[in-house]
Amino acid sequence: MYLTARRAFVKEGPTTAMRLKYTIPPLIFCAFRLAETVRGLGDEAANTAAKRVFKFVFENLKSLTAANYPALTLRLFLQAVGSAGRCGFEEIAYEFFAQAFAIYEESIPETKAQIQALQLICGTLQSTHFFEKENYDRLVAKTAGQSGKLLQKHDQARAVFNCSHLFWKEGTAEVR
Repeated sequence: MYLTARRAFVKEGPTTAMRLKYTIPPLIFCAFRLAETVRGLGDEAANTAAKRVFKFVFENLKSLTAANYPALTLRLFLQAVGSAGRCGFEEIAYEFFAQAFAIYEESIPETKAQIQALQLICGTLQSTHFFEKENYDRLVAKTAGQSGKLLQKHDQARAVFNCSHLFWKEGTAEVR
């Protein structure tokens, strides 16, 4: 059903790119709900079906990236991280995070948009509790590195301050 809806939304025409901006996000959120429901069934077939749904989400987000909506696509990739994490698919969530960083690096040139994107990335990373230590540390280091690359010093300071909270484990005094 989702594939049929996607085919109808993506038909070539003069307004295809504009149409994608309004039709793909609701389709993706419905897919998140479907993946989480199917994953809740708990058997191996449910795992495979949920992974196929996330593959569908990934393909739709790539088509939205090609339509040149970087801010929207970044937000949806970060939403996909949370959904994949709730389903217990750490490697899929990590891939969604990697794609979010790729969009940040390649498609968001404005300083204000970069600051907002880093705040979203920090917030998403702060709310994740399913990454293994090595993956989490890599994502934190990448976020901190991108924060240090902002052009203005006061923006760098704010972004690095936001990242500093990512180095603390929740509920303990232990530093990562």
